[in-house]
Parts: sequence; structure tokens; C-alpha cells
Amino acid sequence: MRDGDGAVSHVVGALHDVTDLRAVSEELERTKNDLGARVDARSRELADAQAGLVRKERLAVLGQLAGGMAHQIRNPLGAIKNAAYVLERHVSRQGGDEGPWALSIIHDEVKRANQIITHLLDYARVRAPIPRRVDVIALVEQVLAERSPPPHVEIERRLAQVPLLSVDVDQVHGALSNLVDNAVDAMGETLETGRQRLVLETLREGDFVVIALEDSGPGVAAEIEEHLFEPLFTTKPLGLGLGLVTARTLIEEQGGTLRLARSSAPGARFEVRLPLRRQEG
Repeated sequence: MRDGDGAVSHVVGALHDVTDLRAVSEELERTKNDLGARVDARSRELADAQAGLVRKERLAVLGQLAGGMAHQIRNPLGAIKNAAYVLERHVSRQGGDEGPWALSIIHDEVKRANQIITHLLDYARVRAPIPRRVDVIALVEQVLAERSPPPHVEIERRLAQVPLLSVDVDQVHGALSNLVDNAVDAMGETLETGRQRLVLETLREGDFVVIALEDSGPGVAAEIEEHLFEPLFTTKPLGLGLGLVTARTLIEEQGGTLRLARSSAPGARFEVRLPLRRQEG
């Protein structure tokens, strides 16, 4: 302020405490960020749910188609197989090498076709589970006894005692059988490296029992990892691409999960997680 002569006579200042206003502003900013994060998370959940519904619908349609095709194809295969046995009796009486060789091809290809049909039917007829209590180690041993891995595959058991599970035994057995077959096939591609190893492990993690299968094969390439559980996707020349997707469906029927836990060489590790809550609740 200046006096009559224009000289500065007073200096006046005003102070305002904005602490509360600033705190409110910061709280509003945090709330806005939190709300945005929640909206993003919910959007991702909805997108995942929609993708899951689309996947299940596609699998259901594929299952119906596979079941119908399998039954239609199996009938003529049975006729071919029976006719081959009749020819085999005639050829054996006449002698020669070409006849038995041709017939062996027929038998092998009929067997291969029947295996494909079995995979189609397994995929198509996944039913509601019928739970019963089972010892996990005994179930794993049964699968190994039935699959009979080839001589070049060494089985290593890391089977820790875990609680009994209440699951559909046939469905879990089928899933584990598929996983063992896939592991053996993968190790078959690396026979030049010598003896291979398949590790089976059981352990408890919180409210889950984990059954892990780890092979010493080449692992899963990064470019195919995201397609691993898609139906009809396969890297095998004669594969159908239903083994893993069927295994996952069977495990999900028990309220569990199947995932690829490690994909890098040497080998892949698949983990089956089955819940305990229903058994111990």
C-alpha cells in the first residue's frame, strides 16, 4: 500500500490453509484410480468369461460331431477287420510273402483308426462325474501298470502320501493316461539322447492335491504353448489333437485344473490340481 506521495507504507499478505482441500483432492484421485483399476479388472473377467463360454460351446458342438462320426466309422472298420481275418486264413494256406505283408498293414491301420475313434468317443461322451473315494498313489500306479511305458523310458516315482480324494476315478484315470501317453510320445522324439525319464509326483498344496508329470523330452515350443489345449491342434503327424483337451475337461469336471507348469527343455511338466475341500469340509 502506498501513501499520498506514492511511497510504500504497508505490505499486506493473505494466507489460506489448503491442507484439508489438498487431502480431499488426493483422496478423490486415489478413488478415481482405484475405480479405474476395478473397472479394468472386471472388464478382463467378463472378457475371460465370454471366451470361456465360446470355448465350451465350440467344444460341445465338436463333441457331438465327433461322437456321431466315430460311431459311423467304427462299423465299416469292424467289417474290414473281419474280412482281413478271413483273407489271412486263405493266404496262410497259399504261402508267399506279399499276402501276409499286406494283411499286416490292414491290421495295423485298422488298429490305428480304432485308436482315433476311441479318442473321439472319449472326448464326445464326457459325462457328469460320479465321485468315490480313492487313494491317489494307487491310482497313479494303476495308470502306470496299464500304460506300460517302453523300455527306453525310466519311471521315477516321487509319490508322497496325500489325503484320499473324492473324484470320478474313471475320469481322472483317463486324464492321467492321456498325460502319460503324451509324455512318452514326446520322449520318443529324442531317442538319440539315450534313456529317457518320466517323473510322477504327488504332493499337497493347501486345499489341493497335485499330481505332476515331468518328462525329459524336448519341451513345448513357445509358439505352440498358447494352442496346447485347443481341440484338433497337434504337432504329431498322425495325432488328432484331442488328448490334452480331453484330459483338461475330465479334470475340470472334478473342480480341478490342468496346466503346463514348465515348458522349457529338457522336458515339460504338467500339473493336475484336485481340490480337497469337498473331502475334508
